[in-house]
Amino acid sequence: MLRHGIISSVFPFPCPHPHGFTIDVMTQGGASGSPIFLAESPTVVGILHAHFVGATNITIALPSKIISEAVEKCFGAEGAEGLDMSDVPTFSELQKNIERTPELSYNTFGRQK
Repeated sequence: MLRHGIISSVFPFPCPHPHGFTIDVMTQGGASGSPIFLAESPTVVGILHAHFVGATNITIALPSKIISEAVEKCFGAEGAEGLDMSDVPTFSELQKNIERTPELSYNTFGRQK
């Protein structure tokens, strides 16, 4: 479902390369990672990050420039090497090492969640 809203604040202040922004759109859990784009074009300006629990219509977003730079650092821009991810386990590998219990909880990396 698409929602319409406005950018209500910019962190740390309005500038060419902000660190984040808020939009006046109410969201629910699980919406993190959703694109935020301009209403008049398919230009992605950010990605939904979180909402304030107990507050309505305030959602925090990360600017697309920050996301783009992070992806380039991890996977390499054209002609760049990127990070060596060869020793990082996949989700499937991690899942094999999780202690399963009959309860609706699980133990991950030695910490009870």
